[in-house]
Amino acid sequence: MARVADVLLRYAHEFTLVKGGRDAELTRINHYLIGAGLPPLACELRDEALCLVPKGSPIGENTPTGWQEHLRKRRHRRTRTYELIRAIGSTRCADLTTSQLRTLATTMKAEGLSPSTVQKELALLKAAFNVAIREWHWEGYRNPVVGIALGQSTHRFVRLTPTKRSASSRP
Repeated sequence: MARVADVLLRYAHEFTLVKGGRDAELTRINHYLIGAGLPPLACELRDEALCLVPKGSPIGENTPTGWQEHLRKRRHRRTRTYELIRAIGSTRCADLTTSQLRTLATTMKAEGLSPSTVQKELALLKAAFNVAIREWHWEGYRNPVVGIALGQSTHRFVRLTPTKRSASSRP
């Protein structure tokens, strides 16, 4: 029986690869893959086509020196979240429960992650399970994310007023 990481691996190759936000989604997926003992993925351009390949370095290894301490502290504040994500990655899909996912969402919020981040994490899992059921024809399988309210993502678009626009064009 497939593990959550196995579903996300296939989902990454079939769907994440062509998304505009693929890098952020791959970062999320990679934590599940690591939990299941699979190598994390990176997106590369080969022969003028995007493809996913095993990541050559651990997550965060290529982070600029000035950001490393910040990221270390941030990961430390979210230790339990990463533990849960990695445990979920190695969980058999048939054994994953809504309760486990609700615990993940609650832990993420308690460790200071934004509602938008929690929503994106659960939306990724929900989409992958929906694809497995609808397109890959996983008979008799249920989506464990169904029943958890996803909330709303925060839009990060900056709207420039004429004043801001003229200020940003000055040297």
